[in-house]
Amino acid sequence: MRDLKALFRVCFIIGLLILFLSLFLNWYIIQIYSSSGALVAEWNYNPITEWNAEVSNDTFESPKRILIPFAINALFISSVALSGYVALFNDLEKIEKSKKENDFDKFRLYSYVLFFLISLNLYYVFAFPAFYLTRNKLYFPVLRQTDLELNVTYYYFIGPGYIAQLIGFICVFPYTLFYYRTVEKFQKKDHVASKVVKNFVQTAQEKIEFDKLIAQEKVKLKYEDVELEQIKLENKSSKRKRC
Repeated sequence: MRDLKALFRVCFIIGLLILFLSLFLNWYIIQIYSSSGALVAEWNYNPITEWNAEVSNDTFESPKRILIPFAINALFISSVALSGYVALFNDLEKIEKSKKENDFDKFRLYSYVLFFLISLNLYYVFAFPAFYLTRNKLYFPVLRQTDLELNVTYYYFIGPGYIAQLIGFICVFPYTLFYYRTVEKFQKKDHVASKVVKNFVQTAQEKIEFDKLIAQEKVKLKYEDVELEQIKLENKSSKRKRC
C-alpha cells in the first residue's frame, strides 16, 4: 500500500507540471490548406493569450473570440501551486504520523484544495468544448471540411494543451482521492478517541451529592443507635428474669 501511495504521489506531481504547462500550449487549432497542399492560414487558441494567427491571410475571416475569464486561469494556477506545496510538504506520510488534533483541520483544508484543483480541471475539460467551442461553431474534437468555392480545405482539431488537461486529470485524481480518504480515516479515529476520553472525564468529574450522602449516613447511624438500645434493653430484661 505504501508503494502504491508513493506511486500516486509521483504521478500527482507529474500531473501538476502537465496541468501548469497546458495553459501555455495550444488548445484548439484551425488550419486552412489550398488545393495544392500549401498552408494558407492558421490560428491557434490558448486560454491565456486567446487566438494567435500563426499564418495570416486577409482572405479568410479570423475565428470569433473565446474568452475564458482571467479569474479562472488565476485560480487554476494558484491551485496548482498550493497542491504542489501539499504534495511536497504535507503528504500522506505526514498525516499518518501526526498526533495533534489541530493538524487534522489543516490536512482537511489541504484535501479541499486538491478537490478544488480537480473541479477547475474538469471545468476546462467539459466547459471549454461545451460552452466555448460549440457556441462559436467550432466543431469538436476534429473535423475536415472542404470549401469548393474557394478551393481550400479547413481542418479543425484539438491541440496538445487540451490533451494535457485530460492527462493531468488522470494523474492527479488518484492521489487526491487517497489524500481525502486518509484525512477522513484519521479524523474519525481521533474523533472516537476524543469522545472516549471526554466521556471518561465527564464520568470522573460527576458531581457528588454530599448532602444526600450525609443524610443517608445519619439515617444509618440513627438506626444503628436504635438497634443498640434495643439490644441493651433485651439484655437487662433477660438478667432480671434470671434473678
